[in-house]
Amino acid sequence: MESEGNPTRSLGRTADLIARFARLLHESGAPSDRLEFALQNLARTLGVHGQFLSTPTSIMMSLRSGDTVETRLERLDPGELHLRRLSDLDQLLLEAGTSSDPAATTEARLERLEGTPPSLGKLLAFVGILLVTSSAAFLFGGGGADLALAAILGGVVHGISLLTARLEASHRLTELLGSFIVAAAATELVGRIPSLSPATVIVCALIPILPGLNFTVAIKEIASRHLVSGTSRLGGTTIVFLTLGIGSALGIRVGSSPEPETMRDPILWSLWAYGPALLATAFGFGILFCGQTRDLPWIGIGVALAVLGAKWLVPIMGSELGTWAAAFTVGLAGNLFARLARRPASVMQVPGLVVLVPGTLGVRSVAALSQENTLLGVQGAFSVLTVGIALAMGLLLASALLPARRPL
Repeated sequence: MESEGNPTRSLGRTADLIARFARLLHESGAPSDRLEFALQNLARTLGVHGQFLSTPTSIMMSLRSGDTVETRLERLDPGELHLRRLSDLDQLLLEAGTSSDPAATTEARLERLEGTPPSLGKLLAFVGILLVTSSAAFLFGGGGADLALAAILGGVVHGISLLTARLEASHRLTELLGSFIVAAAATELVGRIPSLSPATVIVCALIPILPGLNFTVAIKEIASRHLVSGTSRLGGTTIVFLTLGIGSALGIRVGSSPEPETMRDPILWSLWAYGPALLATAFGFGILFCGQTRDLPWIGIGVALAVLGAKWLVPIMGSELGTWAAAFTVGLAGNLFARLARRPASVMQVPGLVVLVPGTLGVRSVAALSQENTLLGVQGAFSVLTVGIALAMGLLLASALLPARRPL
């Protein structure tokens, strides 16, 4: 993307500000299309001409003021979603655009934001994992045993991720070890707990590390013509899906019970129970995505729209069209929220999308292929692709009909 303006300060210092802003945006999990758009706005505000290219692991930018050119390359690890910081960066852009000295305003806000912790703390993160995994098991129609075991194993997976993060040689084994342990434990315990649905437990316990959201973001980036970022993100997501599927297949073979090829018939909970489940989901996502306290009601609304939309529309319209309609509804609601509250649309949209993304389908597809169930595996892989495309198209149509009019 490009931006133009009149130079107003030293290009080197301006480049430093833009690079710091870009690094924070990337670390906060901003998708490439929004990140480049935000950098375009900031460069225009600071009075320089800029060209930007963002990928999941790098940011490249070329800035020009008069005859002077400054080029920067930042090599970064993929960022984790941080709603609080995204909201603050979005507000920074607005304040810089209306300030008499945008560079000073930007620098002052960046100094405060660079000290923001990457998470809300290990204990709160663990609580968030328990809430999300158990409420997911409820929404999948699991019983009490499924809810409890999914929460416990989700906590185990989180512990594995914390442990491997400290070890340079094994920090990329989280998905393989987590999926193996979850699948082995679920299939081992099904013989001792007759009411247990191991397939439900496996997919719900792995939700915190499923790449379904990244898969949908990759499809959306490709559809938005951000081809480099979209294809690289899609490739990384595919590898994670394969790792989770293979780990799950190995764990199922190690377990002593028969292979859990399909989920059991879902339990029909009373309607009153959905209220606490949606509330727990909102709190869980609010913690995991580092949202602000004032974001929790909006996160809950986004999750409720996604859950109710999928529950009512998918049986009527089918998997693909029902998911598209649910994503379109969440997209419209998020963009309307961004307009009225002057906050990023991702506060409502991302938690809703996490409920809809086809991550569980991807894991079950690879696991089926690993168990030589080719037909089920290929059907699952095709479903992942079509549902992911449906989600991305729903969001794109919502943005076309009701733009958020916000940088992020």
